[in-house]
Amino acid sequence: MGWQSYAIGYETNEEFNNIMKTILEHNNERNQDIIGEELIGVVKASFKPYKQTWNITNNKVVLFGNGGGRSYTFDYFQNKGFKIRPYDSGMKRRITKVNEIPIPPPNYMFFNLENKEVFDLIDMSDNAATEHNIVMYLEEEKNLRARSLEWKFDKDNDYLEVYNIDWSGF
Repeated sequence: MGWQSYAIGYETNEEFNNIMKTILEHNNERNQDIIGEELIGVVKASFKPYKQTWNITNNKVVLFGNGGGRSYTFDYFQNKGFKIRPYDSGMKRRITKVNEIPIPPPNYMFFNLENKEVFDLIDMSDNAATEHNIVMYLEEEKNLRARSLEWKFDKDNDYLEVYNIDWSGF
């Protein structure tokens, strides 16, 4: 397998946050052999849109890539309603401004608790300890720094929901 780059167009902050949330959901999936490898190198850019409606017709794009699972990654995003396109050399001249700083994820994440490592983050006796554990997990395992966050443990569905994440200083 080789490196594959992708592009998804957007216009609004809501669309951008939706793309980022889907990238996080993709990367939190356990079965990467059926959805493609972890997505990395995420940047956003200003973009001169194509006129053909089958291509990117937006003024902004999110670009990212992975090392394998191209068709699975396309299927994953298309099934979520995104018009995802392979990044190609023709797009390079359409990019007018790139934010090369890694984009912090939106202020929402979820973790499937089938992963024992994630399950161990929860200290039901102490909310502050759980919050600290989540912050440390994001920093050590995901290389993300969050100042504060809120969380909710859904025991019935086996997942940890993390929201209102403050990424200031990221």
